[in-house]
Amino acid sequence: MEEIVKQITDKWKTLIESTVVDGYSRKVQSIEFFRMNKYYTGYPEIEFCYKVNFNFEDGISDSIYSNTTNPYIDTTKEKWHKRLEDRFTNMFWVTSDEVMPRVGSNSGETKFENSKVDYMTNQGYRFIIQFYPKGFIPELREEKLNNLLV
Repeated sequence: MEEIVKQITDKWKTLIESTVVDGYSRKVQSIEFFRMNKYYTGYPEIEFCYKVNFNFEDGISDSIYSNTTNPYIDTTKEKWHKRLEDRFTNMFWVTSDEVMPRVGSNSGETKFENSKVDYMTNQGYRFIIQFYPKGFIPELREEKLNNLLV
């Protein structure tokens, strides 16, 4: 399972680093992932659930949401974070029949609670995803098959 988790997180790292808004992009300095039941015992529903942290190289921890209309403030970073969140929301929202992901009480948190992802949180200096690798296995298989056909 660890190899599958690594494949998934490597794919997400590439997606994060390939996100560019007005020439602005960010590099991931480190990736930390762990199996949730390592720290939270007694919850069988999270036995095969993982949490991954993508820690950004620049370590920005200021508010990424300025909520200002001042035309002289550069909003590129805010736009970048919005695009990143939109890309992952579209990827994790399993079907249109499913309830639309909802923003949680924490700034930058989106809850999915489906067979793939529980939630993602954008904290500015890091991007966190709690997910179920088994939910991504069909996608990984399809990618491998498509690569064989090329």
